[in-house]
Amino acid sequence: MEPYKKFIRASYVKMFNRFLKTVVEKRFERKYHQDIKLMLYGIKIKPNSKAYKSIPVEELLAPQAVVIFFIDSENPKLNTSDFIETLLYREGRTFLMLQDSTWFDEPDKFQIKFVFNKRPLYELDYKTKDSLNGEIEPSDDDIQKNMNESKTLLENTQQRQVISTVVKDIITLFKDNDDGEFYLPEDIDENKMTYEFSKLSTPFSVELTLEENENIDNFKINGEYAEDDDTITIVINYNPNKKRTLVYDLIGELNEIVAHEIRHIAQKEKGHFELGGSKEEDPYKYYTQPHELDALNFGFKRMARMTKKPIETLIQNWFGKNKDIHMLNPEQKKDVIKKILNYKK
Repeated sequence: MEPYKKFIRASYVKMFNRFLKTVVEKRFERKYHQDIKLMLYGIKIKPNSKAYKSIPVEELLAPQAVVIFFIDSENPKLNTSDFIETLLYREGRTFLMLQDSTWFDEPDKFQIKFVFNKRPLYELDYKTKDSLNGEIEPSDDDIQKNMNESKTLLENTQQRQVISTVVKDIITLFKDNDDGEFYLPEDIDENKMTYEFSKLSTPFSVELTLEENENIDNFKINGEYAEDDDTITIVINYNPNKKRTLVYDLIGELNEIVAHEIRHIAQKEKGHFELGGSKEEDPYKYYTQPHELDALNFGFKRMARMTKKPIETLIQNWFGKNKDIHMLNPEQKKDVIKKILNYKK
């Protein structure tokens, strides 16, 4: 058995998590005087060079493979650059070396990466059922506590699937194209003209516009849902010189905006809100409409869950970055942000 194949087994993950809990968490607490929780929730085996991409993962040899360990933390500030030595190295050796030093007689032949608080778009070779920050299904008790309208709009597994699928398709087109207009899901699958999910009875499509703009720092996104033809319009304006480096942040904002617009479709189906309004007529009135506050709250919560960042920080950043979109004065912006944060479904 090649060494990396040992990683993608339940027994290894259990052993690694025990090490995180009994050794790493305690060392962190002693050094930084803070409690922390850590959990290995997934492992990915990837070729460490383009030359090996054609080799099936199960046939990769140790010198050809890189093992990526995805670790959850309840401390959102945790990252590899700040804490990797403190957390995962012991007396100059990694946990893997402690378990079997013979694997590392030649340290350069084997590559390992530790990634904190990030959810990759690709499938993992091993993934645990539980995680500290994962999107866990609500329990029956939780659902029975919410028998009002929020129950019918609850973001369950199927609804998350809707958002994840659309975001993934948009990122696929973004990576493969520079600019232009695209129609989803048709441009991903020519046999599909609309997205259809069991959670939503309304089929819908997405019109995506990619626009290069060297005059902006990174990117801006705007979106809109057209109730009459059930179309979500998304425009991504981005700096082509920074395309490779902005994808991670782009995924975060796409999760917010797609969740926001999907929420409007759910609102229409349930009839809980009267949709409509125009930003141009009165931006403040537009953003404080109940259906907009509901969608904004829903979208930013999704973004916070995916990026592991505080929702207030994300909202403040968005309104600071997109003055040309919301067109609110400072006092109006402050009040709208307060209403989003305090919104109760």
